Amino acid sequence: MVRFALISLIALFACLSCGGAKSDLDVTYSDSGTVYLIPADTQSCYMKYDGTVTVKTNDVSSKYFQLKNFKLVWNNTESVFEVALIQVTLQGSAFSQSSAMIVSSNEVYSLNSTHGTWSGVIPKAKIDSTDGKTVVPSVFNATCPLTIGGISIPQNLDVDFQATGQVQVIGVKRDDQGNEEPVTVTNYFSINNIGLNNNPSGSQ
Repeated sequence: MVRFALISLIALFACLSCGGAKSDLDVTYSDSGTVYLIPADTQSCYMKYDGTVTVKTNDVSSKYFQLKNFKLVWNNTESVFEVALIQVTLQGSAFSQSSAMIVSSNEVYSLNSTHGTWSGVIPKAKIDSTDGKTVVPSVFNATCPLTIGGISIPQNLDVDFQATGQVQVIGVKRDDQGNEEPVTVTNYFSINNIGLNNNPSGSQ
């Protein structure tokens, strides 16, 4: 089963052009300021936590990176939020400029170790009963790092560099009457590559 797929920017722009309301969603992650591309294979959250997978293998190919402590904070007291997809784009001359990476629904639902209990829906935020006005957000905390792999860098460009990445969470907010509005939130991070070919010219 393919965990991560490539989509063209045409499809990406088509999705984003559908518009969206002012967001009540915050997307955060914590990596001590450093995200690294790792030249190895690893396991997805789905592979680690899905009980139907009896033989655990590395299903995320090299190179990969992780966004740790991934968190979705929902601040709307009248609607729930349902995740439709999470997509990641890396920006830089070493990466393809014509594609973005989309995280599979299996992986999204497996970001919490209680796989099978989360459907991608974040409940409404609540109002603090003590003052009757303070919004208490509804929070989804990932217990497994968001892991993105299969990142190919041409050999001549596989040198030390830092680039910019962006995470987009796209979904829908839905009230009790079934009214829906699209929600798109974008956040950014820096990513570091430790080159395997830091002497591409062959000089000493």
